[in-house]
Amino acid sequence: TVFFNTEEQMELEKRTDLNHVDVEQIDLERKRVKTCHFERLEGEWKLTEESFRDFTPAYPLDRFLEFYHTFVSDEDFQRASIMSPLRYVTTDPDDDFNVIEGTLDVDQWDAFRPQLPSGIITNIRYGQTYDRPGEMVLVKSGISNGLMDILFFKKMGGSWKLAAYE
Repeated sequence: TVFFNTEEQMELEKRTDLNHVDVEQIDLERKRVKTCHFERLEGEWKLTEESFRDFTPAYPLDRFLEFYHTFVSDEDFQRASIMSPLRYVTTDPDDDFNVIEGTLDVDQWDAFRPQLPSGIITNIRYGQTYDRPGEMVLVKSGISNGLMDILFFKKMGGSWKLAAYE
């Protein structure tokens, strides 16, 4: 899983010139983050530091993660936090190179909902910032199957909503 603040930031993970990457292990229950700091030194990636911190209201990702924890653990809250209609994009089952775009209403969400990471999750920081507190993109990629789910969240009227799912 990777959290981005905007869709444009998703390009960061494709960069080959990065010399610093952080891997965060996020404990949603305990509201704690363990960060492993990696540096490219003499052409090799090396773990240079580990740090630990609690969620803090000053950090925008932590505020979103508190919402996300409730979103994945409370079905009623999840349904109430889905924009209706929800923009939905998927691959065409008859042609892998085309996509189908449409909308879902809340009652259809259960049929299309992906398995969402919960409990202890990871976030890979390629340099993305979280300075746009009203937007968040969650990218969940399969390790060996090539599958990817992208969830777009927006803050509307003070509350987070799932605005689109690809």
